[in-house]
Amino acid sequence: MTPTGATGRLPCVAVAVHGHSPGDHLMAVLADAEHTARLDHADWWPQPDGVRLAVLPPASADRFPRALDTALGRHNTEHPRLRLRVAIHLDRAPAAAVRLVGSRSLHDALDEAPDTNLALLLSDSAAPLYSLPRHSALQPDELHEVVTRDRHAVTGAWLWTPAWTATTLSTSDGRRN
Repeated sequence: MTPTGATGRLPCVAVAVHGHSPGDHLMAVLADAEHTARLDHADWWPQPDGVRLAVLPPASADRFPRALDTALGRHNTEHPRLRLRVAIHLDRAPAAAVRLVGSRSLHDALDEAPDTNLALLLSDSAAPLYSLPRHSALQPDELHEVVTRDRHAVTGAWLWTPAWTATTLSTSDGRRN
């Protein structure tokens, strides 16, 4: 059964290691998150700039953000700290998720909240799948609206940073390298 808001499109998830975090444990954290979210093994395709990309099944993908936060917390208690930027776009074109994961909004969220290990952007297309109270682990009041800009488009998106509230985050965007 497809969740409300999914309209047959698949959630494309892009994940990148933030800053100087050691990336050698990324795949283990992603596998732990998949297990916690009760997802079948996803294929995480490598992209430029160290980004990993996967397409998740819509029926269980809404559990993935909190599962990733949980897996990251477990990892960081036993290993060098890993901080992640994550973007989810609901479409057949994964390039949008890859662009979002490099957005200034995600960089700024982690830079402004040094105790936070995870910043996640939901594109406008993905937000309904992840923020409907009866279908998702994310609550609408946990999401903060931002505007992302890159050379391809100006789009709305929703920022989720566990245990942190965006207070000074800029609402305009540009890609950081």
